[in-house]
Amino acid sequence: MPLLLDKLLTALAMPLGAAILLGAGGLLAQGARYPRLALLCLLTALAELTVFSLPVTADALSVQLTAPYAPRAPEAYESAELIVVLGGGLSAPTPERPVPDFNHAADRLHHAAALYHAGKAPAILLSGGSVWGRSLETEAEASEKVLRSLGVPETRLRLEGDSRTTRENATYSRVLAAETDRILLVTSASHMRRAQGCFEAVGFTVIPAATDYEAYFGWDPVLRWLPSHEALATNSRALKEILGLLIYRLRGWA
Repeated sequence: MPLLLDKLLTALAMPLGAAILLGAGGLLAQGARYPRLALLCLLTALAELTVFSLPVTADALSVQLTAPYAPRAPEAYESAELIVVLGGGLSAPTPERPVPDFNHAADRLHHAAALYHAGKAPAILLSGGSVWGRSLETEAEASEKVLRSLGVPETRLRLEGDSRTTRENATYSRVLAAETDRILLVTSASHMRRAQGCFEAVGFTVIPAATDYEAYFGWDPVLRWLPSHEALATNSRALKEILGLLIYRLRGWA
């Protein structure tokens, strides 16, 4: 499936996109004089937005994805031949924004540097290309600069700058690290199930080194039941991973 179509369908399947479609369907039904159908569409859209904007829902979905990957200190991990860090922690520079832009998943880079400094592997492979081709450099290249600033020597960094999906992260990393068996895989906790499946499918022995946990367990008991734009974003990412994992397994990729 072309990447643009894949992104579009994923966006429409998320709570906000689905609610917009339901709302539009309700307006069309009202115009066609189907008031009951219109009301059903609008109430379903409202219910979906409400449920998926609650922190308590975000907790429940996050637990389903991250339960096998409890947080650990870098020193607690087993040693491996290579640390592989998946892209997604930053946006590479563009002509309009000439510096990298960190996002919620930037923990991946810090976690990888901490594992390296703890002596858990002798080198780091950075996997991440330019999704839309407008960046001045690939995400792997931008990430390399960050890791160098965190004290990782340039000679210990390997770049894979062609991948745009999790499956490509795995297949291209396998080519670049053909001699490697045992890896520490660094990605967001909610993404780890799909990523681990992909890397094991291409022959790696994977030690999951998850980071970027998004559960809301520390929230006030009352606030956990109040809508939040942060919870809506977290729920959308979790649903995207659940959908992605299902599709990858159906295709035999993970």
